[in-house]
Amino acid sequence: MSCDSLPATIQPIKRGDSFSLACEYKQDGVGTSVELYTIRAQVRDSSDNLVQELTVQKADQTTHPGVFVLSAGIISSWPIDLLRCDIQFSEEQTVRSTQTFMIPVEEDVTHD
Repeated sequence: MSCDSLPATIQPIKRGDSFSLACEYKQDGVGTSVELYTIRAQVRDSSDNLVQELTVQKADQTTHPGVFVLSAGIISSWPIDLLRCDIQFSEEQTVRSTQTFMIPVEEDVTHD
């Protein structure tokens, strides 16, 4: 997934599953190192309540420039809702954010 062309809504996920989203930061269509960037992403519900701050894991920026993964582990506490998220990139005094994208969370049918 390219962070400069995120879909408005990602594929639905099931509450109780693991959440992981691979991304690639691009400038002018080219994967660009995020080594010097601080990357943050928060998931919020339709009432703007914080659901979870996502964990960011950067890939080796020498071999995979711009690649990083957002994750939340098992999302058993996420509400069944259409959640919102964006990704914020900070470097020194510059802050940029992606467009907001939606994360549809569905009920898990098979569970404990």
